[in-house]
Amino acid sequence: MPKKRDTWATTVSNEILQSTPTHEQNRQEAVYALIRNERHYRADLESLNTRLVEPLYEFDRIDPAIRKKFIRAIFKNFDEIRQTNQKLTLALIERQRDFESLVPTVSDLFASYLLPSLDTYEEYCSNLPRATYLLTTSTEFPVSITQPHWPLLRKPLEHLERYPPLFEAVISATEDDHPDHEVLSLCRDTITTWLEQLKQTLERRQAVLDVEKWVGNKWQMDAPHRAIIYRCTTERNEEIIVMDHYILIVTSQVIAIPLPILLCVPSKTSIMLAHPPRGITYPVQLKNPNALLDAIINAKQTLNRHSLWSEPLVSSSVESFTAAALLPDQETLVAGSQYGVTLYPSRERILHNIDVVKLFVVHHYLVVQTTRDLALYKINHYDNFHLITQTADCCHGIGHYVVYQDRNDLLVHVYNTCKRKVTKTIDVQGTRVSNLSTWQNKLVITCDDEFIIVDILGRSMRRRISVPSATRKKALGIVGDGYLCYNQMVYTMEHEYVCDWEIRPKYVVYQDPYLVAFDQKQCIEMRHAETGALAYMLYEERCRLIGPNDGVIHVCVQTGKRQNISTLMK
Repeated sequence: MPKKRDTWATTVSNEILQSTPTHEQNRQEAVYALIRNERHYRADLESLNTRLVEPLYEFDRIDPAIRKKFIRAIFKNFDEIRQTNQKLTLALIERQRDFESLVPTVSDLFASYLLPSLDTYEEYCSNLPRATYLLTTSTEFPVSITQPHWPLLRKPLEHLERYPPLFEAVISATEDDHPDHEVLSLCRDTITTWLEQLKQTLERRQAVLDVEKWVGNKWQMDAPHRAIIYRCTTERNEEIIVMDHYILIVTSQVIAIPLPILLCVPSKTSIMLAHPPRGITYPVQLKNPNALLDAIINAKQTLNRHSLWSEPLVSSSVESFTAAALLPDQETLVAGSQYGVTLYPSRERILHNIDVVKLFVVHHYLVVQTTRDLALYKINHYDNFHLITQTADCCHGIGHYVVYQDRNDLLVHVYNTCKRKVTKTIDVQGTRVSNLSTWQNKLVITCDDEFIIVDILGRSMRRRISVPSATRKKALGIVGDGYLCYNQMVYTMEHEYVCDWEIRPKYVVYQDPYLVAFDQKQCIEMRHAETGALAYMLYEERCRLIGPNDGVIHVCVQTGKRQNISTLMK
């Protein structure tokens, strides 16, 4: 017996079919095909989940953290895509049922569910080259899982590619004054443009992936915005690849020269590439050196600012983030703002109606400094809190201790979280402390133009450090291998001069091999720690340091009206 065709006409009664005009029948057939496509797509996503995602999660012969990271690298936000499709499909089926298969309109559902999800699809689909490569070359998972089913990864993209002709069929069968005509035309045009842009993105990321297969992923080649600006071969058969963050010279080894600090000394047949902070000089012989020179200039001008920090961990157009830290599970981000404290990615608001100044983790506690007080909150039991003081001027966590200065008596107190009391008081001789930090497991008290180093974890030790030539300069902190950072210059522990700042920073952190200064307004200045040479200046957007915690440096970057929390890239 031949299989019954799955069409609109076969799903309605003869009475409805005979009473429906021909032009409306054509429209209902096109709408039915659109809904049928969503149902089939839901089955495809379920197949992808049961044949690939779940078997990978259930394979327990490798470390769970490695397994989770591998699956995340391949499937990105696959769960969000499934949820969006389920909501859209259920809404379409419900509308079919409510109107007895004579669907009056569908454009509102696609505009509500599909168009807002294109950013989600962008993250997943643009990752397809890398996801396919990782899955097909993995040696940690059995080939019985990865090899037969990796083509299922493309199901979301294939589904999106079917939309334009499906929308066009409905539009062609719909009168011009019908609501679906205008809105579905917008959906069709939006997705068509999106697919064209995605094609360019896939070509760009495939080209970067091909280079990564050749030279490895030592230079953040897997960043989503990574791009190849120019490629050429020298007269000595060296491959030169100009990227948006590095110039790679591939010989028997790979020489990587970071942008933007790069000196080019051109002649008629050669260019001398030099990077003073890293001590790199490399002569390049070319028949047409001007093309390479133009590419380097272009790469420096278009250097993607996001190479400085990660993709946003948190984004908001409402909250102005003031502090951030990772919980001990290394997955949950705690963010503080003028409205309270929130956990991400769950978005659970754990503390309400407080104006957060600073927060950090000590032992099993979250320490929160607000404009009113300083308090301890038991992690995962945030209704269990203990007030430390109502007069904290500045604070810091080290070991099991919370260190703070009482603004009333200008004494630095060491609060033991285990004993719930102050166990030590440090007299800074009536000086207001500007910063408290950690250096080599010791407490650094910064006040005026000098530093006080205190060993509160071991034997009692106290050392005052000041640089005579830095008198009357504001001390900021000690970072890295012992760099004494002031608001105008940097010295070593041996009082050797390192550099002057172009900006007037409020904070300086160390991210090997650079000193990174923040003025907390709109400027970031990066200098090579060993030579003091300027490596990067950023003026274009507001960026604030909101949490140098445990080696992870959190920044708040303002893009337009949105506030994004990211981590400073290593």
